Amino acid sequence: MPDTTTARERLTRRRVLEGALLLVDTEGAAALSMRRLAAALGTSPMSLYHHVAGREELLDGLSEIMVGQIGMRFGEEPQAALRRLAHGIRAVALAHPQAFRLVGLRPLRTPSAMTPVEAGLGALRQLGTAAEAVGLERHLRIGPARFALDHKSYRHVTVTPRAVGLRPYAPAHLRMRDDGGTHRFAWVRRTRVGGDGWDAEVPLGEEREVYALRAVAGGATVWEGETAAPAFAFDAAARGAAGIDGAYRMEVAQVGAGYGPGAWAGLPVP
Repeated sequence: MPDTTTARERLTRRRVLEGALLLVDTEGAAALSMRRLAAALGTSPMSLYHHVAGREELLDGLSEIMVGQIGMRFGEEPQAALRRLAHGIRAVALAHPQAFRLVGLRPLRTPSAMTPVEAGLGALRQLGTAAEAVGLERHLRIGPARFALDHKSYRHVTVTPRAVGLRPYAPAHLRMRDDGGTHRFAWVRRTRVGGDGWDAEVPLGEEREVYALRAVAGGATVWEGETAAPAFAFDAAARGAAGIDGAYRMEVAQVGAGYGPGAWAGLPVP
């Protein structure tokens, strides 16, 4: 049975972009045009516009294809991540010299093309941020080192270190017992360090044991408190003073000296 599938139906955005990369690799950057690419793919120029809006989007797509060849891994140690990123960019530049020259100096405009920038910034955020620098906005200029900082190829990025590695984990097993109108809450703390064992209680992992509490009713925080133990009693008088006369939600977070309240755990109370 003859194949009646048209060239337009066989085309995909991925195939168009890979065809463009092959065209630039084999014939040079000057050969890239919608008409020449259509001929290489065996279709009409108009059919390409179903997948890319024009040359600018085609060049953005080439950036995405090459970024996908860098071979990044997330979750590595910062030094290893930066080393892998640098080697990956160099390998792509050597494999596709014509295409790299064509798109390497263009501003990165798509989320996929921004992946290596985000990976690099993520690694830099973990490298030696001083305690006094946490929360301070930093302004970075990212671009080719051989050009001046005001060159159009550079991109301005704002980074605010948050010391997320110091954020306490959310307490676990938050529960409540109604003791004659007094709501008694209890929970189990978690730890960022030394918590892999099966001991009855994990290490504190903080300078001191402190928990922040807040009661939420009607979508607003109506009461806030603090306790030094993984338990708290919220009696009827305290609830009344907070304006709570029905259902509410109690939320608890462990407090870190260098971070403040960490991730919150919550429990609806009918």
